[in-house]
Amino acid sequence: MTVLEERVISYLRDNREDLFRAVSELVQIDTQNFKTHGNENAGQAYFEKRCREIGLAVDRYTLASVAGLTEHPEFQAGRDAEHRENAVAVFAGEQDENAIMLAGHMDTMPFGDLAAWELPPLSGAVKDGYIYGRGSGDDKYGVMMPWFVLKAFKELGITPKKNILIGSYADEEYGGCNGPIALCMKYPCGAYVNIDGATLETEACGGACYAIEVTSHNVTAGVASVFDVYDGVAMVMEALKSLDARSGTKVRLSSFAGGTMGEKAAIVKFAIYTNMSKDETAAELHRLYEAMQPKLKAENLSCTEFERRTRFFAYGKTMPDSREAALFAEAIREIKGTYTEVAGHDLTDLSDFMANGTLNSMNYGMPYGTAEAHQPNENIACSELLACAEALALVLLRGYVE
Repeated sequence: MTVLEERVISYLRDNREDLFRAVSELVQIDTQNFKTHGNENAGQAYFEKRCREIGLAVDRYTLASVAGLTEHPEFQAGRDAEHRENAVAVFAGEQDENAIMLAGHMDTMPFGDLAAWELPPLSGAVKDGYIYGRGSGDDKYGVMMPWFVLKAFKELGITPKKNILIGSYADEEYGGCNGPIALCMKYPCGAYVNIDGATLETEACGGACYAIEVTSHNVTAGVASVFDVYDGVAMVMEALKSLDARSGTKVRLSSFAGGTMGEKAAIVKFAIYTNMSKDETAAELHRLYEAMQPKLKAENLSCTEFERRTRFFAYGKTMPDSREAALFAEAIREIKGTYTEVAGHDLTDLSDFMANGTLNSMNYGMPYGTAEAHQPNENIACSELLACAEALALVLLRGYVE
């Protein structure tokens, strides 16, 4: 490391409690996403306050106020874009040009069953080396970690060559995309880093979530045989196996419910991760549906068409000569001692940054703690959070300062 890099890393380590406290305080603010509306604005106010404290300019704006967003082909109506806010903080560089945006989403999933939480979901408790609460790992650390790195730069008198931005966006959960698209439309940048990944991810999975319902018409006293419904579901599973075996595609179960429609049907919900386009995927599922019909009919069974339950995420891949991706790989290896390349493990907003910003986009982040995101007792490890901040600092210093 250079002398400057060592100074910054020392600052981050000496002041790490500031980072943990900031994430904790943001977790204590309710920013649940209810799909048709959300509570993000209270969190954006906190983010704005902390950014202004360190001298960053901040722009808070409603999603619908971005020119052209509501006419965008991927715009999702019915999600209160008129009131939900994004917030963008700008660390001004020597040249007034937006070099890179570090983005994280402010919204969280709902709390779910409160009885399943050992600590309240809004506790933000820092305990035994972990930060607990809804949104700790998905994705409030992704908003406050870059703030902490830029705070270090400010206090050490470091000025980047070009503008570094933090984008805190609304409406990511439940397959939302209005927030990230609004970021890209209003603030074009040379690179976007979506801090909502498990490590460095250079491939955005395409795909969506689907459901299919199987019904038995072999009814006695208003109830179908459990074996008939089971056989119908088995036929669906067998058809999906062929899709799962396709190169570049995986099928993952979301949930299964039997005994619907008066115990005559079963519903299978699943996700498809694929490099196929939306139209190609739809055509492949229709082909599977058609192929199942003779077998189902022979057993007096039927099924619905495969129904897409979420928006379709477009497949994308970080451009192979991305300087930022190379810098991240080097910095992660230097800070953590190891680096394993990850292509992409889920349906994420990286798709939106690639499609609406630039292919010089990637996911970055850290593994969750002892409980996964969206689950009760969500948490993150403080040690992982600090290491993630240190690697980010090295990337920004090597790419935009030194």
